[in-house]
Amino acid sequence: MSELKVMTKAFCYISFLLYAGLSAQAQDLIKPVNPVTIYNITPGYITINEFTGSVGLGSKDPQYSDYFFGVTTLHGYQLNKHFLAAGGTGVLFYDKGVLIPLIIDLRYSFNGSKFIPYIYGDGGVLLNSKQVIKLFVNPGIGIKYFLTNHMVMTVGAGMWVQADIRRDSFLNLKLGIAYKPK
Repeated sequence: MSELKVMTKAFCYISFLLYAGLSAQAQDLIKPVNPVTIYNITPGYITINEFTGSVGLGSKDPQYSDYFFGVTTLHGYQLNKHFLAAGGTGVLFYDKGVLIPLIIDLRYSFNGSKFIPYIYGDGGVLLNSKQVIKLFVNPGIGIKYFLTNHMVMTVGAGMWVQADIRRDSFLNLKLGIAYKPK
């Protein structure tokens, strides 16, 4: 019987040590709230700089309908943790020339932690030195990835549609950095 008591005590000690070890290990599994997620909560000024590229989906014969790539900069205001309104400009290099966009951008961000999905709607006019004026809209979806408390990387895809006398459509991809100072 004493052997059974020794085995029982040994089993209890080993069980206690395993439980204590696992409990101490579990403390590492509880992570503190990531301070990066506070980026999107407060209203304030924000700037977004994006590289953009598009491939034409229709006829490639008319000017400004095959492809374009370029860079844009937007400056705006984060209204709350979900809504953002901005305006800006950039330069877009088309297959047959250069156009300058004047952009209005609206974005709605969903809830998330490190990755946050959003939807956006861009619109405006395209100009060049010869007074070529085209209207455009660019609805799309994207995702934000937090780099720091003040900076996120944005990746988005949408459908760019521009029109003057005729309408041209593009599949549009964007890669950018958004910065929001304190």
